[in-house]
Amino acid sequence: MGSKKSFFILLILPILLFKCTGNEVFFELQKTVKENSQKVEKNSAILDTLKIQSGTMGKKISNNSTTLEEKSQIVEHMSAEISNLKNEISEMNNFIAMQQEIIDSLMQKENDGALPNQEKNVPQQLFQNAMNLYSNSEYQASITKFTQFLEKYPDDFRASGAQFWIGKCYISLEQFQTAIHQMDKVLTNYPNAKEIVDAQLEIAYCLEKTEQYKGALSLLQQIQNQFPDYEKMDVVIKKIEELSEGSAFGGKER
Repeated sequence: MGSKKSFFILLILPILLFKCTGNEVFFELQKTVKENSQKVEKNSAILDTLKIQSGTMGKKISNNSTTLEEKSQIVEHMSAEISNLKNEISEMNNFIAMQQEIIDSLMQKENDGALPNQEKNVPQQLFQNAMNLYSNSEYQASITKFTQFLEKYPDDFRASGAQFWIGKCYISLEQFQTAIHQMDKVLTNYPNAKEIVDAQLEIAYCLEKTEQYKGALSLLQQIQNQFPDYEKMDVVIKKIEELSEGSAFGGKER
């Protein structure tokens, strides 16, 4: 029974692989199922051999020249061997059945148009669509796409970037107070994100645009002190100099 099932699985795997080229899950399943199918076939052959041997041993047992103790040892040994092999074959068959369930599940996803490799690409595609809209100056549409991304994939590694670019969209729309609010979300929700310093710089820019000069200057000085190796430090220093010269005219606090 185990051999028939393993042959069936090995028969359908090439079809699945042909239809799902590049899917590493199927290749891994093919390798694992093949290895364990070979084990099942090997153990089945050993079991058949043991059955033949047990017949031979049975004849020895019936031989009056064999002592009772020897007969008992023969029976105990053969029973243990057969029992162990039956258990191992059963485990292998259960494993193959589990692999078959996985294959069936993947087949269903394929029929539904949602293969695992496609699923992995969905966040990337959505993020890229949002970026393309931003590049085309379609800022409101870009905001919508990035917001959808955050709703669907809040734990994705690109989530902090999505939040950052929402803020950038509002800056491009010259909605600076909203942009500040969105950039603040980067600082609050993603404290270890690579966009942290960029978000602070954008906030400083928005503060300047809304005539909150002292707040902008303070934030820029904070960036200078905390992130001396920041790649845009020349921009920070230049802006600090500009605001320092003009801050004496007064400005709103952030």
